[in-house]
Amino acid sequence: MDFDNQIDNFSRTALGYVTAAIATIFFLLAGLLVTKLFSGPSFQLVGFALTMVFLAGWFAKLSYQLIFQVTQKQTRLFSPLSIMLIFTVFGLGALIGIIFRFTAGEFEQGIFCIFILLMLLPSGHYCYLHAKNKN
Repeated sequence: MDFDNQIDNFSRTALGYVTAAIATIFFLLAGLLVTKLFSGPSFQLVGFALTMVFLAGWFAKLSYQLIFQVTQKQTRLFSPLSIMLIFTVFGLGALIGIIFRFTAGEFEQGIFCIFILLMLLPSGHYCYLHAKNKN
């Protein structure tokens, strides 16, 4: 099913407003985390705030493309670059989680992070190939 041929302009614009609201929520959440950083800096809060800013930017870009309907080719929901960035952010988070959990002695959570990383690798590869074939 081709998303671009199945959806009309009104639905595309409505979806753009929904993604704009999601982007706003992510930006507000990142701002809340930044204010919490002033009370006591934490590596985990910095990483989570950067992830929220990344997701907010991605949703903002997506809503801009959907609302203003730049071109049919540019309004794809997932480009190969966005797939690579999303899975890189979450993959690096899982990898860092593995390192920190095992050094802290939390072996159960470290094994859980390994399972997350093992699930991300094939799904990220499949999503990247699918997005690459659509463009």
